[in-house]
Amino acid sequence: GFGKVLQVVTERGTTSTNINNDWSATPANIGPTISITPSATNSKIIVCWTGGVSLAAGSNANKIGIVALENTTNGTLFGTMRIGASLGGTTEDFFMNVSIIACDTTHNSTSAQTYQLAAGRYSSTYNNNIYLGDGVPTTDEQQELVAIEIAG
Repeated sequence: GFGKVLQVVTERGTTSTNINNDWSATPANIGPTISITPSATNSKIIVCWTGGVSLAAGSNANKIGIVALENTTNGTLFGTMRIGASLGGTTEDFFMNVSIIACDTTHNSTSAQTYQLAAGRYSSTYNNNIYLGDGVPTTDEQQELVAIEIAG
């Protein structure tokens, strides 16, 4: 029936990646990838990503980035959110845990769909690099990516 969970795929990663590109130019795909093959064209794929993100020290105290989920099979971005903080003049790193849960309704296919996190700086005005994790790869910087197929 409708709304029934059909399959769940999970992938974990400990990648520490530095992103210094602007969102408007080219968002960067980072972290673990996951692939799920929908059993029906009208099913919904709920994608969840959780992990640590840091906005690195730089010349601007406003540390702002954009993250989203991407269906890299068809190039669709979804679940887009702005992250960051204004730190009142300080140029220290800012670390946060980020979770995105969003539904991809664009696949319309029974072919494998691949998902990954996309990220970038808000603009060149906010010139602080974004790190998946804190810039030092360790096992405590795990990211998790989950795809759940729901009957449509």
